[in-house]
Amino acid sequence: MTSISNQSDLENWSGGDTGTLTANITLSGGTWPLTLADNSILDGNRYTITLSSSNTGGLFNIASGSITATIKNLKIDADAVSTMDIRVGVLVKDVVQSSTTLTITNCGIVGAFSLNNDGGSFVGRTLPAASSSVVTISKCYSTATISGTSSGGIMGLKAGNASTVNISECYTTGAISGTNAGGISGGSFGLNMSGTATIKNCYATGAV
Repeated sequence: MTSISNQSDLENWSGGDTGTLTANITLSGGTWPLTLADNSILDGNRYTITLSSSNTGGLFNIASGSITATIKNLKIDADAVSTMDIRVGVLVKDVVQSSTTLTITNCGIVGAFSLNNDGGSFVGRTLPAASSSVVTISKCYSTATISGTSSGGIMGLKAGNASTVNISECYTTGAISGTNAGGISGGSFGLNMSGTATIKNCYATGAV
């Protein structure tokens, strides 16, 4: 296990093991997103990572190849981010690599920011090349005020290929604005795909 108490610890965490936050972290500068290697588990331990204005490409990215990664028990304060890059998620940039298994659970996002086209609070575009890719987001929430075309309070674009996406027991409370935007997912969720895209036991209370 790797203890993470500051930005340097987070940047130096190579993945491939369990990184556990031991304090709240406020980011300043740096090169983002950080790439998650295979068998990476980030346990936020109920602490908060406060993003800086330089986090427009998301906090984490997925390495190429067959990757299994988990992010849990983490809160993200994205209030300092003005506008995210296109098709990007605040927590995880996107899932476009083949054979990715990504699990996000018991995480939250707060703040007010703009998602670019097809962005999401937790994951942006999900368009992997392999049917073995699985993205699971459960027991997560966002209170953020969000704007962006086809953006989603939890996930953005999901279109094409035979991957699996499961969103369950999640909720959003912030106002979400933009053409084809949604409280849980963007307007393209499940469009033109041969795989499975499900949303179960979720709700949104903010104006959309």
